[in-house]
Amino acid sequence: MAQQVECERCNGRGEVMCDRCGGAGSLPGFATWGGGFTSCDVCYGSGYITCYECNGSGYIEKEDDNDEDKSFFDEFENDE
Repeated sequence: MAQQVECERCNGRGEVMCDRCGGAGSLPGFATWGGGFTSCDVCYGSGYITCYECNGSGYIEKEDDNDEDKSFFDEFENDE
């Protein structure tokens, strides 16, 4: 039986730090005069993106290991 557990990648927040800008939300600007910074084109300036492990829910479904063990042993008990 599956149960919902907190996503380990995002710690239940539903979002992770943007890989492109490192969570800063901005990148060195090449399109602006005099350098400066431009908003990150991946996270749009927030510094975070939706967690790809849980799709933003903060939870993932995990199979309960105990249920698998029970069904495995039940097969042997029923064969006797």
